[in-house]
Amino acid sequence: SALRMVGALQFYWHTGGYAAEGSRWTQQALERVEATAPPEGASAPERRSAKAKALRGLAWLHVAQADNEHAGRWAEQSVALYRQGGSRDTRGLSYALTILAQAQFFLGERDKADAFLKEAIGLSRVDNDVVGEVGAMSILVRVRAVMFGDLESARGYAEEGIRLAREAGLDHFASLMSYNLGLVAAYRLDAEEARLRFGEAIAGFEEYRAHFAILLAKSDLAHLERNVGNYRRALELYRETITAFRDVGQRGAVAHQLECFAFIAIAQNQFDRGVRLLGAAEAWRERGGTPMTPEELVSHQKQVAVAVERMDSELFNKTWAEGRALTMEQAIQYATEGDSIPRA
Repeated sequence: SALRMVGALQFYWHTGGYAAEGSRWTQQALERVEATAPPEGASAPERRSAKAKALRGLAWLHVAQADNEHAGRWAEQSVALYRQGGSRDTRGLSYALTILAQAQFFLGERDKADAFLKEAIGLSRVDNDVVGEVGAMSILVRVRAVMFGDLESARGYAEEGIRLAREAGLDHFASLMSYNLGLVAAYRLDAEEARLRFGEAIAGFEEYRAHFAILLAKSDLAHLERNVGNYRRALELYRETITAFRDVGQRGAVAHQLECFAFIAIAQNQFDRGVRLLGAAEAWRERGGTPMTPEELVSHQKQVAVAVERMDSELFNKTWAEGRALTMEQAIQYATEGDSIPRA
């Protein structure tokens, strides 16, 4: 019953931005079940199915916290349980494969992510499960766009997902696919379409009170504005999103937002400020165990190279160390409120 309860709460925890809380409860439930004998009358397949669902949810919550190494491990265990003994729960397997693929995407394993998602889509089609099919497509859009550079197939999956979601009356998933079309447009630097699609998605998410999805969409809108040089609007959005990510315990996301503030500072020739923020972000990634994704690492290396070229090496190292010494609150204050360095 404990596993069924936490399994039922995964969507609430994820969409509401309570991933850290949900992870704790799910982990405790799994540990408690492992330490006790099965209740009388509970069959092995039922127990295995409940555990697979709980592990799947735990993986999803770890993805939301940018802890992709652990997410991948939990999802692999979930997939193995669903496959064990020829499980008939193909829907559960499809969802577990989608979450495993999401973790592999963030870890840079493009071929694995692509294969898992295509298997998940195939299983969903056999089951006539539009939710599973559209959910897998939403991740495949990113895999094709980011990891394969195939914007045409990415857009095709997003448009097909919107069509399926609307035909099935799944407004939330239609908003999700609008978000994906926004991402594809952003990769093309088509700012007008990206803003339109992100706006559609945010409006839909607000209707369903999907707070974490709103936050992610606003963050991606900020990334778009930064990439097209609209720094004023990007900073407005980042000031909102960084504190929201902090409030829901998303340390990895806070670190990435600090890096984005740093990239804008470097673009505006504020090298001291940029390097100090990069030092703070590095420290918080280490403390939170949330390394950069391959895509983030490429951008980070380019910006560090610019700062290294423009700054004296001794000053660079001193400024980076100053950033590493900042607390999270000091780093957020420094990023959002001005040029003075917060003091303890």
